[in-house]
Amino acid sequence: MPRSMRKPCGHPGCPELTHSRYCEKYTKANAVRYERDRGSSHARGYGAAWRKLREHILRRDPVCQAEGCEKPATDVDHIVTRRRGCTDDPNNLQSL
Repeated sequence: MPRSMRKPCGHPGCPELTHSRYCEKYTKANAVRYERDRGSSHARGYGAAWRKLREHILRRDPVCQAEGCEKPATDVDHIVTRRRGCTDDPNNLQSL
């Protein structure tokens, strides 16, 4: 299938044409900026208390909770995100 036409880079003032939102130069620059501004896991609220809770959830649900998955769980995820106002209540957490 042919690729779509190239369009101007989404960075203000950049004259490059690209198939993505940003040209290669600004894709890399945005990734670096994202990691820098994101902060550490501790700064985002995932410190020692989260690690302890995570281990509890992985013991509670040792198998991935995603539909159709039967692999061992390695991650813990919020069912309703913290960004939407939910908490770290164990009933809002699932192993994936």
